[in-house]
Amino acid sequence: MLISLILIAILITVWFIRRKSIARCWRIILFGLSTLSDGRSKIVRLFTGKIETIDTNFNDNDQELTLRIYQPAKSQSPLPAIIIYHGASPKGFEHPAMNLLARNMARLGIRVFLPELPKLQQLYFNTETYPRIIRIFNMVAEKSDVITNKILIMGVSFSGGIIVKASTETEIEPAGVVSFGSYFNLADTMKFFFTGKARFKTTELNITPHEYTKAVWFWNYLQLLDLPFETDSVQPCIGHFIRDESEQVELTFLKCSPEQRSFLKQVFDPRDRSMLHYYNSIEARFSDSTARISPCTVIDKIRCPAFIVHGIHDNMVPYTQALEFIAALEKAGKEYYYYIMHSYAHSKAAKSSIFEFAREIKHLYIFLTRLLIPLE
Repeated sequence: MLISLILIAILITVWFIRRKSIARCWRIILFGLSTLSDGRSKIVRLFTGKIETIDTNFNDNDQELTLRIYQPAKSQSPLPAIIIYHGASPKGFEHPAMNLLARNMARLGIRVFLPELPKLQQLYFNTETYPRIIRIFNMVAEKSDVITNKILIMGVSFSGGIIVKASTETEIEPAGVVSFGSYFNLADTMKFFFTGKARFKTTELNITPHEYTKAVWFWNYLQLLDLPFETDSVQPCIGHFIRDESEQVELTFLKCSPEQRSFLKQVFDPRDRSMLHYYNSIEARFSDSTARISPCTVIDKIRCPAFIVHGIHDNMVPYTQALEFIAALEKAGKEYYYYIMHSYAHSKAAKSSIFEFAREIKHLYIFLTRLLIPLE
């Protein structure tokens, strides 16, 4: 009788685990289909449950900010969570790719939080956002509908490096940290903005950077440069350019002197590689601040599993940064997982064949399975 009961218990356990694995497998496949099709997959819309979107407000240092939440509909019980911090983008947490990613993560049975980060939305490279990231984590950890010890943090694009650095602080205890399309060494990444060149071991890139990258650098450091003209008219023009306000760019450009216009044309042309001397002239003045938010300075302090994701077609942050990060984690003996996407650029899927698409689904499944382990 006892043996029969044990056998029945074993069968029930195996059945439950298998059933759970099948459900998880199906959710991951749907996640992959939606991600790699930029949310256009009809299969995903047909077979997934409703995802709720809730916008709430929170106060941080006397500033009222928005916190967007994605979660499975009618979910009352505490769930694992992931906080996705947006990158340096005028769209901020409203960026379509960010919201697609958040919605897809919620399909995995996770409560997803997208906080507003004003300085990054204004495209500033400064350390002011850093303490806010930590405060937001602790705020989410105090929520009754979140499992406190099962919170992942993810940084997308520019915020990825900052998030990795923040994960080493003793004030927070994330279950894992995800760097998506971000840098390992910010100084090296900014050089890429000017040259289009990047290298790690035998991997060498020589591509045209995204048109906004160099302009964003000048937006941040223009006032530090010793230029033969006033920058009062130049700075607003660059600001309109990186916010994709084409009409305002034209209007402010016309108000500039011929010398200023010539300068701006070089700033706005990603194929122009003649401006590196500006970077070199002030590198010593901002190197300390870039080091303070670069993962390359805190490898030994990383305490939780690190997940590195990067698109091979990324022309904003070269994927050699991810390769360098992975090598450093390996050398330091840290727990890490990575996914180099061959069918993805910086924030959207690239054109790929059916074979390549199937290969991506396979690698994405393996990566997401590992990503979900700290949340189970």
